[in-house]
Amino acid sequence: MQRLGYENILFVHAFTGCDTTSSAFKKSKVIFCRLYLKSPDLKEAAAVFSDPSASQEDVHKAGITCFLKWYGAPTKETSLNAYRYQTFVKSVTNVKPDISSLPPTEGAARQHLYRPYHQVQQWLGNNLPPQDWGWTMKGDVLVPNQTEDPPAPQVLLQTIFCRFMKDCSSRFMKESVVVGRQCCHVTQRALIVREVA
Repeated sequence: MQRLGYENILFVHAFTGCDTTSSAFKKSKVIFCRLYLKSPDLKEAAAVFSDPSASQEDVHKAGITCFLKWYGAPTKETSLNAYRYQTFVKSVTNVKPDISSLPPTEGAARQHLYRPYHQVQQWLGNNLPPQDWGWTMKGDVLVPNQTEDPPAPQVLLQTIFCRFMKDCSSRFMKESVVVGRQCCHVTQRALIVREVA
């Protein structure tokens, strides 16, 4: 394979997943490398990850370009959420839809993109505060932020209801699904979904 160069290989390794960053499900580093070597857009986006003065918005915009290319979006597509929706619609027409291979949401992508940027900067000797770049301190441990988006649009959450006639917190139930405010048995605003144990 052609040479990537040290700054580029740092970006490719961190963006596609390494020990300190998350990776995209069912997405190959090798495929991304091949795309990267052929795409001026990806090389331009990668330069942002090596820039110690890049803003979060710069990182987000450059990273979305990378995700769209990696997931095979048309060149004219600029919204990860719109492309995710198009991919979802196409996927559900299959006999066995594979929604696990959908592109991430913009919110999840944003958090993912901050971590590779932070990691590349660390490797380049630029110590940035991790809490500004996709991490949260829990106790004395850094934990990756997943997303700032809700699990579903609020209007959808408000239409979901509990099918149980008695208290949902019975010993036969365990947390796992989201119920909206419409459920008369839910006493907390926390979006907790229950399933039969």
